[in-house]
Amino acid sequence: MTSIQISHEVFNKYHTNGKLRLSTGYVQECLEKQGYPGHDGIVQILKAKADHGEQSGNAFTYRIRVCDGIFLYNCLLSAEIDEQIQRDAENLVEGSIIAVTGLTVYNQGAGVKSSFLITGYKVLSRYHQVLSAPEVKARSHSGNPDEHLGYRPNIVIEDAWPEAEALSTDFQENMANPPAAKAPKRESGGDASARNRVAAPEPARARAAPPPTRKAPSRTEGGTIPIAMVTPYVNSIKIHGMVSRKEEIRSFPAKNTKVFNFELTDSNGDTIRCTAFNEAAELFYSTITENL
Repeated sequence: MTSIQISHEVFNKYHTNGKLRLSTGYVQECLEKQGYPGHDGIVQILKAKADHGEQSGNAFTYRIRVCDGIFLYNCLLSAEIDEQIQRDAENLVEGSIIAVTGLTVYNQGAGVKSSFLITGYKVLSRYHQVLSAPEVKARSHSGNPDEHLGYRPNIVIEDAWPEAEALSTDFQENMANPPAAKAPKRESGGDASARNRVAAPEPARARAAPPPTRKAPSRTEGGTIPIAMVTPYVNSIKIHGMVSRKEEIRSFPAKNTKVFNFELTDSNGDTIRCTAFNEAAELFYSTITENL
């Protein structure tokens, strides 16, 4: 059986706090955009089989049914990537998790669901139970984008990443032991002996044990608060975290509105969804970067 090799580059691109998190609502995004929505989507395979054919003039060699945690949808794998499909056949099975890196949507006409043709993907993991959230049951999407227009669920559905266990452990240790801040540069002048003095080496410190999966939230320095402590009754909050997901900016000409969403994840592993409108959306969209 072909093993799944995960590089640092792939891990850094797709992990969220060292885990694999499904891109909830990704099917809806693809239908709204009528194609690849501008960012990769992490989905789970529920069914898969080899099946050669053609649809809307496009040849395919494989069928898979995927779930983004919220919606289910049938997809075709393009014959143009058949060599990759043949290499990955043992990993394109129920429970596997893939990243969709290329996708085309074909409208089949009135009364017929649009067809998803996957033109690029990356196998990330396998041997997972079907992932779901207790508060929602995944269901098949009708294929009509207007039915759930603008729906972006703030639901976290994730699992451990066994194939990247070592990389995940290193990430958790780095989060628990961030590098020390650089000392500010000394201004010119002052005591020459102090400038030339060599600092004594610090004693060796034992490496801290990896933190538990989830730490109890506590207030931090600098006025920041953990995401878990954010409530509708807290005003003027300051949060410190990593941008774990960033969506494309969307325009609604009829309402003269622009909007984009992103998610922040703090060191405790908690995630909050943020939304920017109009001027704020235009101002911050280019500066907010995923995984930073």
